[in-house]
Amino acid sequence: IAVAATGLDNIDLDACARHGVHVANVRDYANQSAPEHAFALILSLARGLHVYRAQVAQGAWSAAGQFCFHTWPITDLAGATLGIIGTGSHGRAVAAIAQAFGMRVIHAERKGASDLRPGRLAFDQVLAQSDVLSLHCPLTPETHHLLSDREFDLMARRPILINVARGALIDAPALVRAMDRGAVSAVGLDVLSVEPPPPDHPLLALAGRPNVVITPHVAGHARETQAREWLVKRENLRRYCAGEPMLSVVDPARGY
Repeated sequence: IAVAATGLDNIDLDACARHGVHVANVRDYANQSAPEHAFALILSLARGLHVYRAQVAQGAWSAAGQFCFHTWPITDLAGATLGIIGTGSHGRAVAAIAQAFGMRVIHAERKGASDLRPGRLAFDQVLAQSDVLSLHCPLTPETHHLLSDREFDLMARRPILINVARGALIDAPALVRAMDRGAVSAVGLDVLSVEPPPPDHPLLALAGRPNVVITPHVAGHARETQAREWLVKRENLRRYCAGEPMLSVVDPARGY
């Protein structure tokens, strides 16, 4: 099985290992595209770009009678705190972009961990300190619904929440409740728990709000990124056909 992505939460790896099925994914192909998309969401929500674009297109500025049509709050990123959950290649890339904008970057330790690794803060502490919170971790049994009612209650600074990782990291009904009570100021999502989402998906009810931007799982779909992805998939198939070691996640000969 050649997975056209990095995430493997849609593959039963145990069953593949039992039945002698190799599984290969594509790693690190979106190290530019996904972080850039995450930051595009941050910028749009912090500066209201999508709101102002719509208002200009609808003629509101033309009808305003003034040169400055300021109807939506704008927030500078410089000096704000960005909390990152997941410090793999994507999390590190987002941190580098944030530092170029003059943001303070903090990295979360694993949820519930008793020991803190160097350079990390306790998970709950990151939730409490962040003005922007960005998710960059894989979906596993441990990270499923990583953010739910308890976690949203800890977000003292009403952060902008960004998720370009996996939809089920967030408890969707809990996020709706958090938005309704103002615990989260804005949301930028490229992933939902079911894709494509059914019309009654809880988060689609938020899609029309001005403090919400939802994109259809396209963070890793820049032209350059797709070209890199296909090169890795082609190389995996070539190696498999030639009997050479693959860039494999599951190899039946040695298990995981």
